[in-house]
Amino acid sequence: MFSDLSYEKFRDLAKKKDISKYNKIGFPNDYRQGKEELIFKDMLSKIANLSKRHQKVLDIGPGCSELPRLFIDLLEKNYSELTLIDSEEMLALLPDKEGVIKCKGMFPDEFDQFIEEKKGYYDVILLYSVIQYIFKDSDIWKFLDSTLKLLNKGGYLFLGDIPNLSMKKRFLSSDEGLKFHRSYYGNDSSPDLSTTNLDSNQFDDEVVLKIIIRARSMGYHSWLVPQNNELTFSNRREDILIKKP
Repeated sequence: MFSDLSYEKFRDLAKKKDISKYNKIGFPNDYRQGKEELIFKDMLSKIANLSKRHQKVLDIGPGCSELPRLFIDLLEKNYSELTLIDSEEMLALLPDKEGVIKCKGMFPDEFDQFIEEKKGYYDVILLYSVIQYIFKDSDIWKFLDSTLKLLNKGGYLFLGDIPNLSMKKRFLSSDEGLKFHRSYYGNDSSPDLSTTNLDSNQFDDEVVLKIIIRARSMGYHSWLVPQNNELTFSNRREDILIKKP
């Protein structure tokens, strides 16, 4: 169910009635259930504008689990505007509230007019565990350039939960990674590092750092930041935070 995930496959998962809201966004229940409050707090600690009032926020690929609902509730309290971009099927699973704008479609491919109209509009743009599918399904550099155009002065773009294959390989090659592997599988085996070979649809250090460098070359501050150690994938995933000065 979780293999070869893409925009179209997420649309299919959203329509399934016999799976959980966590399965619909591509995760086994154990990976997200009871943990999304921690993700929420981690994001709030990194994105200053989210806690301010009267902000304009864009969430690309919010899915349908607890995380987007936490943002809907927070931004409602702060009298902020929230725009959600996802498939029609996924958006239908989220509540309709005043101040929440739903836009169906695949970003950026189906949003040329939106990008032109909303230049310099948003104080925060969020993606959590989404950028890898854009990398697979679309043009990552068109996506980056498009989202940066949408940022207001002082605005933040947060690319969260990036699965970095190079980071995963470093972790599994360490003593800590060996201990994690054996605890997870309940035996004395060692990680098969041949399964961490890069293909064209996966992130590695080179792609992550190219994003940082491209954003900086365009006049934006950008940082590679670690996840809270309590998060499920903190040993093999990381976040990128970009700010328009």
